[in-house]
Amino acid sequence: MSNGSKAEFRRLPSAVTPRHYVITIRPQLKSFTFAGSEEISVGVSEQTKQIVLNSLDIDITSATFTTSDAKTLTSVRIESSAETETTCIDFAETLPLGSGELKLEFTGFINDKLKGFYRSKYTAADGQQDRYAAVTQFAPTDARRAFPCWDEPALKATFDIRLVVPKHLKALSNMDSSAVIPLADSDLKEVQFPTTPLMSTYLIAYAVGEFDLVEGKTVNGHTVRVYTPVGKKDQGVFALDVAIKSLTYYEDYFDIPYPLFKLDISKYTAADGQQDRYSAVTHFEATEARRAFPCWDEPALKATFDIRLVVPPGVKALSNMDALRVKDFVDSDLIEIEFMTTPLMSTYLIAYAVGEFDFVEGKTVNGHTVRVYTPVGKKDQGVFALDVAIKSLTYYEDYFDIPYPLSKLDMLFACIHRWERKIRESSLWMWPSNPVSDFPIGAMENWGLITYRETCILVDPQNTSTFSKQRTAIIIAHEIAHQWFGNLVTMDWWTDLWLKEGFATFISYLCVNHLFSEYHIWTQFVSDEYLTALNLDALHNSHPIEVPVGHPSEIIEIFDRISYDKGSAVLRMLHRYIGDEYFRKGLHLYLDQHKYGNTVTDDLWTSLQKASDRPVREVMNTWTKQKGYPVITVKSRRDGNSLILSLSQEKFNADGKADSEVSPLWMIPI
Repeated sequence: MSNGSKAEFRRLPSAVTPRHYVITIRPQLKSFTFAGSEEISVGVSEQTKQIVLNSLDIDITSATFTTSDAKTLTSVRIESSAETETTCIDFAETLPLGSGELKLEFTGFINDKLKGFYRSKYTAADGQQDRYAAVTQFAPTDARRAFPCWDEPALKATFDIRLVVPKHLKALSNMDSSAVIPLADSDLKEVQFPTTPLMSTYLIAYAVGEFDLVEGKTVNGHTVRVYTPVGKKDQGVFALDVAIKSLTYYEDYFDIPYPLFKLDISKYTAADGQQDRYSAVTHFEATEARRAFPCWDEPALKATFDIRLVVPPGVKALSNMDALRVKDFVDSDLIEIEFMTTPLMSTYLIAYAVGEFDFVEGKTVNGHTVRVYTPVGKKDQGVFALDVAIKSLTYYEDYFDIPYPLSKLDMLFACIHRWERKIRESSLWMWPSNPVSDFPIGAMENWGLITYRETCILVDPQNTSTFSKQRTAIIIAHEIAHQWFGNLVTMDWWTDLWLKEGFATFISYLCVNHLFSEYHIWTQFVSDEYLTALNLDALHNSHPIEVPVGHPSEIIEIFDRISYDKGSAVLRMLHRYIGDEYFRKGLHLYLDQHKYGNTVTDDLWTSLQKASDRPVREVMNTWTKQKGYPVITVKSRRDGNSLILSLSQEKFNADGKADSEVSPLWMIPI
């Protein structure tokens, strides 16, 4: 439905697209502001004098373009539109075809909107002091709130993340830090992270703050960490265990290794409960990276990123990749943390965080470092999450038979105060109506730096129920599954959101069932996912799993139970139809053929059909392209000695009233 007062939505132009980002972020946790710079390697495929990319709530102060022959062009106009969430950068001369480098300087606020790069207040474990961390949340389109980018899932690139933070704070990102450079005459350090794999912007993540952590390793050597509020790392132990087992399960199930070397799972209160602390964290999904830095904020416009964060010494700076080096600033109390170059990825997956954190860490059997960052003094609450993460990472590498492409995986808690964001009043909406965490969803799968609500990752060994541990294990396994489905292979546009969310929901149960058979987790799948999908899809206002979306305001509408629960239910049905062996083989074909790229739903059907030699596309299109589901009526009659069964179907409606349109048909293998 269109609105006459809203500008027509258009995807980003294809004349200029990103290949690699080098991003440096300098968060200020006292003023809740940040400064950033980008060096974006781009390809110019059409003659143009203008570069259009995504940005929102950030001020781009300068823009230059350097051609392949080292000629520098300075922009003559920089114009941003909050309505279209884009920035147009005009030059006096036509950009030459081929490669070039776009350099941007920008500033922004570490907001309280729980998207993009936002501040997270928490209380220390002693309950006496408030603290702040800065954390990202970029999915589905909020990388544009943190840095200018091509914020579409199909526009993948590699990323180098660098966070400049106070020396006493932890800095996390998708990758493990590769270097920490103290800045001369400054209380800052630059944490540099390795280059990410090819990935979408909404999966970039970084976080800065005071955290504890627990960590462990999968059997394949991947390090998995669960970051918790200070003093609560013991509450992360269960999440760690789930993550480790899930990662291991998925590696085995997909027969594709987890592609990173690590997996890291933010206001919070220190362990003594006396002091609230804050960290600055990004959340860019779906179109919020544009709020942090100017960018091509579409998932298909992938690039690589170099992130740099300038922060006071003592503050941890995190991003998607490991820190590469830390540089001291002369005559300054700051350091610049430079992160390794990311893989090719979408802007919504970029992440960085700055704050004071504790952590626990470990390694998978394949050598990937996994850390769990916690509030200071709470790293014992991250031990469970670390164990889960290490095992999950190992599982997935074996299941997919595709390695995790990063060196580390960090998991970071997101901090607690009431979420004030207005949510859609709909029975299909997946988020709780009155959450108590300031992280708007359970977790965000930023590549190499996963962010979680505190209650979804910290496990107090003395006071956590089995049900809470099971929930934590499922959430961790879900986010780690995204490291392949969503990060390594990304939907071309948000119309195919279900490709990553429905799949991650289904495969997380497969993983947790393998790791914790005593949970009888498939019973919970029936009650939590399957029955929910049946109830909601029986309403007249339901929608198909595949639903076209355009403007970013429409994207958030499909993060609902249909995409997650019905999507997972039809995949479970498909898994039972073709069998685990062919399902697993098809997933390997799909991930291996499209790694670092973008896909649509039909690409998945092609791989599964090739592996199983079954009419997967013909069957599944009837379940994903139309809403609702059928009621099957069976009638029998005798014809001599034969019993003849007649089957018919009609769409089920909860209110018993027939739809005005002709009832659709579903293909049901019998």
